[in-house]
Amino acid sequence: MRSLLRAFKPYALGLRRDPATGHLYYPVDGVRLHVRFPAETMRAIYRRRNFEEIYFLHYRPGGDDVVVDIGAGLGTEIVRLAALERNLRYIAVEIQPWVFECLCLTLAQLPAGYVPFGLAIGGGTEVRINPTREGEDASIIGGGPVPVPMVSWPDFVHRHGIDQVDLLKMNVEGAEADLLSHIDLRQVRRVLVNVHDFRADRGESEGFRTRALVEDRLLGTGFSITAVAEDWIYAERR
Repeated sequence: MRSLLRAFKPYALGLRRDPATGHLYYPVDGVRLHVRFPAETMRAIYRRRNFEEIYFLHYRPGGDDVVVDIGAGLGTEIVRLAALERNLRYIAVEIQPWVFECLCLTLAQLPAGYVPFGLAIGGGTEVRINPTREGEDASIIGGGPVPVPMVSWPDFVHRHGIDQVDLLKMNVEGAEADLLSHIDLRQVRRVLVNVHDFRADRGESEGFRTRALVEDRLLGTGFSITAVAEDWIYAERR
């Protein structure tokens, strides 16, 4: 019975298939939020919890703030933010190809300042993704069969006309310490970053053990770490 209820839950949330693209979607804050698998739907109570108690607990962007979200995933919290703050500039970076496609379909319904970006940021020419079935947990740790072109941080901010980032949000499945080393944090006022030591603790690569490296990078570049919750670190410039 429980397995039947779990299977039915996405459809109870309004899951449908878009005949034009073949993608699944369900309604979130008046927007069609696109997913690939039924299991990626999320009940409103969990969406609110993530929004209010993790992503934007310590700082909620407003006005004409600039947000750079690296590892934006399917954009569930972006949809909620756009319903509240329509004038933001929000650059949503996602490099897993099918997740990026879903994200593009969703963000196309939002105000013009909410923009998807599908290239990796860093110091090389490309990264290679080792994907998982769900896609959102895809990682570059150990490499993989899916190549994604890479741009430098200076190129990225130039493309988007960014002088200052009010919030840098990052969830990149083990690449956070390396990525932070490539970003000019002098241009960033606040950082919210997910660290992935828990993936090393459960027997995956030690490359996921990033908390100490991330904290050293933030503290060494003028930030104060003000909160840590559920593997998320929040820091503000001193």
